[in-house]
Amino acid sequence: LHVRSRRQRQMCIRDRPYIIFDSALSKLAKIAPRSYQVALLHYFLGYDIEDIGSELTLKKSTIYSELSAAKAYLRTQC
Repeated sequence: LHVRSRRQRQMCIRDRPYIIFDSALSKLAKIAPRSYQVALLHYFLGYDIEDIGSELTLKKSTIYSELSAAKAYLRTQC
């Protein structure tokens, strides 16, 4: 039997949102790879819309649509 200290329990609770978010990103990568790529480039790597368009050869409207889809999905998961 392993008993966790109070600090260990607090760390698990505090880290839980990150674990959930990471899991949601992994699921998004599987079900909507393009939305995942666009979100990754924009939110985590700081690419602007034009840079994403150049990198992935996508139109601006498609990029905005993919970002919206990614945000909506992540909101339902987190």
